[in-house]
Amino acid sequence: SFQDCLVSKNKKFWLILLKVLRILQIFILFSEYTFKEKGKENNMDRPAFKCEPLNGATLMNYLNELTDAYPFIGVEYIGETIMGKPICAVIFGEGESEYLYISGHHGSEWITGLALIRFIYELCEAHTVKRRIHGTDTEYLFREKRLVIVPLFNVDGAELQQNGITENNPLKERILRMNGENGDDFTHW
Repeated sequence: SFQDCLVSKNKKFWLILLKVLRILQIFILFSEYTFKEKGKENNMDRPAFKCEPLNGATLMNYLNELTDAYPFIGVEYIGETIMGKPICAVIFGEGESEYLYISGHHGSEWITGLALIRFIYELCEAHTVKRRIHGTDTEYLFREKRLVIVPLFNVDGAELQQNGITENNPLKERILRMNGENGDDFTHW
C-alpha cells in the first residue's frame, strides 16, 4: 500500500541520513585540526587538537594542555566516579548566566566528548585571536555567560568500553552479570 511504501521510503531516508551524518562526524573529528586566518594557517605556538580515544588519562592531558595554553579558562573538580576517577568541568566565562554541556554519559559515547574537547579548542583559540565563533562574539560570551563543559561524565564507562574490565575492579562480578551473554566484551557499552 501507499502507506507501507511511505514508511519504507522514510526508513531508507533515515538510514541514508544516518550514514551521511556518521561520515560527516568521522570527517570532522579525524580531520587535521588547524585554524586559518585570512587564508593562512595559524603558526602560533598553541596546542592542536589530536583525536585519540577519550578516557581519564587522555582527558587530563587535554585539560592540562588547554589550561596551560589558555589561562583564561578554568577546570573544576565536580566529583568522582565509583572507581575514584575525577569528573572535571571546563569553565569558560565570567558571566551570571550559566550553560551546561555534558557528554560521555555512557561508555561508548566518549566520541561525543571529543566533539566537546574540539569545541573547547576552537572556542579558546577564537577568543585568543578575538574572532567570532559560529557567529558569536567570544568577548561578549566570556563577559556575559559562563559555560560549564563536562567532556566525559562517565569516565569509568569509557575506560571499560575501550579496555575491558580489570581484575582489580571491585564491581567486576556485578558488571559481568549486567553485561550478560556478552561476557567480557564491553564494546557495545
